[in-house]
Amino acid sequence: MTLSEEIRNALEDKNDLIMQGLPLPRDGKLGDIRTNIFNKGKTFMAMKASQDQWVFSMAFTEQMSSNRLEDYLLLSGGKMHDNSKIDAYDITIRNDLILSSLDVGHIPYIGADGLVSTDNGQLFWDAANNRLGVGIATPKSALNVAGNIGIGVPTSGSIGTDLTITNNSGNAERILFQRTDSSQTSGVGTNGNPATLAFYVGGNEYATILPGGNVGINETAPDEKLEVNGNVHITGDSYWTGDGSGLLYGSCYGNDIDWTQVAAQNVWYNIVDADMATGELNGVTHDGSGKLTIARAGRYLITLVISTSTSIARKHMEAGIEISGTGTAIPPGRSHYELIGVDNELEVTGSAIVDLAVNSTIEGALRTTDAGNPTITVQHLNITVVLVGGT
Repeated sequence: MTLSEEIRNALEDKNDLIMQGLPLPRDGKLGDIRTNIFNKGKTFMAMKASQDQWVFSMAFTEQMSSNRLEDYLLLSGGKMHDNSKIDAYDITIRNDLILSSLDVGHIPYIGADGLVSTDNGQLFWDAANNRLGVGIATPKSALNVAGNIGIGVPTSGSIGTDLTITNNSGNAERILFQRTDSSQTSGVGTNGNPATLAFYVGGNEYATILPGGNVGINETAPDEKLEVNGNVHITGDSYWTGDGSGLLYGSCYGNDIDWTQVAAQNVWYNIVDADMATGELNGVTHDGSGKLTIARAGRYLITLVISTSTSIARKHMEAGIEISGTGTAIPPGRSHYELIGVDNELEVTGSAIVDLAVNSTIEGALRTTDAGNPTITVQHLNITVVLVGGT
């Protein structure tokens, strides 16, 4: 056993009489040292020299702190008992500091009373596998947490049963994945609004989900359930179910409606008849008399099928599509034809692709380009409108 020079000198100048009446434990092993022993206002150090004998030093001028123990203690494997700082535990001083009487595998900490303590079964270190467990004694990964995880400082509320990232600065909260040289970065998080979810690729926000559920692809402020800023490539079929979903469409039709009009030359007449029936509608309404109204702006395909006759032979006619009560049929989709005989019925068809505003109306219209004021009769009429794209 080797003593430091200062301890050797102190023990050789011992004064046993001054320690009379001071109780010391009888346990311990040879070479154990007790520090910071107080008696009559002075501080002493004692070493167990034999089974029943503790040898005391002269009084020290100041109380030794735990971080100076290595300056005074044996480096021999003896145990040190610090009466003032850590008297609840035994400490063995070798070439390192080893705490005994603590739970194996638990992580110690300094408690509120300044004593070294363990975590009451919450922090575990698996030294064999270099794994840290929080709330789990047998961690299965480098960090294994049994419970909720919070990142940041929430100002109110509590952490849910998820990984919660809190940010009170108004900046974006993100989980990012990147190469070590930071040349490629992708991830998921918010764009500064905690209720918004954003997906990042190469540092750019390419997909966004708003609080109301609208989803944008290459669009950070989608105004529909799905808004795509760019082309869409679909391999396979596309299906829509339910009223109001998918592409807008609508139709109305009349059979043997027997609509008549004395026609002046070059005057357009809308075909309005209560016998017009309603066909299939989705985002389109029918007034019951041959007028369709669309609920959304867009590019529409409109088809008109009409059968007419005239009271005067050889009259030139035009049938077409009138939009929003303009008083004239649009040039696209007009059908030009001649009624050769009297009361001979002729069916013609016209179609057009038109950009329409929201709440635009669609009606069938016809006129004669000849004089004579013939009576025009319409027996059959069908109008169909289908949304085919955006404006």
